Amino acid sequence: MAMAPYSTDKCGLIIVQSAVADPMNGDLQRMRRILAHELCHLLVREKSGSSQCLGDGLKDLKVRPCLDEGIAEYLSWRSIGKKNPILDKDFECIENLEEVDCFLNDFSSDKRIQAFYTSTRLVEFYIRELGLLTFFQSMTDLSERSELPTTAFGWSHKPVC
Repeated sequence: MAMAPYSTDKCGLIIVQSAVADPMNGDLQRMRRILAHELCHLLVREKSGSSQCLGDGLKDLKVRPCLDEGIAEYLSWRSIGKKNPILDKDFECIENLEEVDCFLNDFSSDKRIQAFYTSTRLVEFYIRELGLLTFFQSMTDLSERSELPTTAFGWSHKPVC
């Protein structure tokens, strides 16, 4: 297990269990991906001026959780040169991004994996349309949208889901 449970404009914290506590953490490639994922969360908070403390309900997160998780998943899998295996699954995207955000933080929901799938597909779509740097710089503005992008938002097509 690893997480970035605390971040402010001055510092951030990543907690990682040792391989003794979690034998899967002995896999260096897995740990590289997980650390890249958690570092990405810290970078998003830094860029957006967000802060977080574990248990605060993400109340000070200025980026929509699905974009935060989606970019962390996107970059972490690329950091090890592999494709995220969730993308090989046959899930439907959840159209309402408020629901996606809710399911991402509900560890008991059977729709949580579908929310991760939607987040990953959404971020891949934005990066394809905007480029990585422009997407990263636009995350706060894009967080104001509540539905998957459509032609109403000026896009030529929806994310592939």
